[in-house]
Amino acid sequence: SAPSWVAPPGGFTTQAVLTSGTTWAVPTGKTVAKVYVTGGGGGGSGTGAARGGGGGGGTAIRYYNVSAGGTATIAIGAGGLAGASSPGGSGGATSFDYGGVAIQGDGGAGGNFNPGGGAGGASSGTGALLVTGQGGIAGDGGTGNGGGGSSFWGGGGTNNAAGTNYGGGGGSSNNGFQGVIVIEY
Repeated sequence: SAPSWVAPPGGFTTQAVLTSGTTWAVPTGKTVAKVYVTGGGGGGSGTGAARGGGGGGGTAIRYYNVSAGGTATIAIGAGGLAGASSPGGSGGATSFDYGGVAIQGDGGAGGNFNPGGGAGGASSGTGALLVTGQGGIAGDGGTGNGGGGSSFWGGGGTNNAAGTNYGGGGGSSNNGFQGVIVIEY
């Protein structure tokens, strides 16, 4: 017979994926939450002979002791816009603050032209695991197309494609993907 799986006692049983809003309320009966914050990906450059991709958003990961009825303040970073005839825009920062303890994933920098890709976003927060986003890839000067950097979740855009997952940088002439907060509780 097929094995049956049961969640271990005391483990996380639910996951919330937040892509908008300004607050998150702690559900009844929950005492610990694992929080991931990822900034928005940078937009790709839209000009020059070597259009660079945007950088991936940075990620911070932290456990929080929480109480039912408590509220966290959140912000979700937008993806950076592609440059029309200029460098791409930077992605926005994503943050989570519960009880005065904050973590933040910065957005990736926009892609440049000659020399190229935007820097990956940094991250910050006391007691957090900090992951820098991957830098965008410079165009080669021939085809002129650079790819976007990946975030913790992957998703950097390939040449001439938008970021494909949370925090992914946009490839040349394309937008970065928005940031995200993932909460396991």
